[in-house]
Amino acid sequence: MKKTLTTITSVILIAVLCLSVLSACGSPKDALAGRWTKTDGGIMFSEVEFFKDGTYASDHANYNGAYSIEKDRIKFSGTLVEPATFSYKIDGGKLYFYYNEGGELAATFEKVKK
Repeated sequence: MKKTLTTITSVILIAVLCLSVLSACGSPKDALAGRWTKTDGGIMFSEVEFFKDGTYASDHANYNGAYSIEKDRIKFSGTLVEPATFSYKIDGGKLYFYYNEGGELAATFEKVKK
């Protein structure tokens, strides 16, 4: 009886641990969601807000629209402008855009705390 109880407890503990790990893995859009303010760099906009539905809004009149993510690249489309694609990385509360595959830094943003 004691061995069965220990086995059941172990199985439940492993299941809870697996669910915790899986729920911590969000989509890239979940990580981007929210408002960001530029702290360095000269690309497009000074402020941008990403939404989980794949759209974004910025303080630049023409840069509002849709974004798509493929691996570590983000593509912006906007009104009256050519689409722009950057490599990106999120590290803590910072968002980095690169001109080419993690090469030259294009801009750094910080997540705005609510």
